Amino acid sequence: PCELTLRTTADGIRMFAEPVKEIAGLHAKKHTLGRTAVAPDAPASVATAGRLFDIRAVFAVGDAKAFGIQVADTKVIYDAAKADLAGMPLAPVDGKIRMQILVDRPSMEIVGNGGRVVQTRVFQSDGPVESIRVFAEGGPVTLESLEVFELKSAWK
Repeated sequence: PCELTLRTTADGIRMFAEPVKEIAGLHAKKHTLGRTAVAPDAPASVATAGRLFDIRAVFAVGDAKAFGIQVADTKVIYDAAKADLAGMPLAPVDGKIRMQILVDRPSMEIVGNGGRVVQTRVFQSDGPVESIRVFAEGGPVTLESLEVFELKSAWK
């Protein structure tokens, strides 16, 4: 579930969609990475276990042509040259891109810059996800922060 809001932007009034705050009630184990330089030959990762995640990352757009987060075999890519996140137009705000990715068994919800863009896609994994990886392509990027919350099921 998402909370829909109207916000005034440089492009006029726009609708934003952010995951509801109640998702925090499902947070279990937390994994973090602080400010980290990520290069094409030096990705960063956190070890995880499970299949349900709330992933929150902030990137300072650097010289990378693309960067993003990989969960199992699925990559969520920000293309800096095109200024798009997973095929959705998204310009940096104050030089930064914020991503929130909610991973459920059959789906992945991608939220950019606090709800400016939202996409749901199919997600498949053959078993527990053992790590969440941050990568860069074509140059370095600075990961300002990464929080990965393993989630408890909402179903009893």
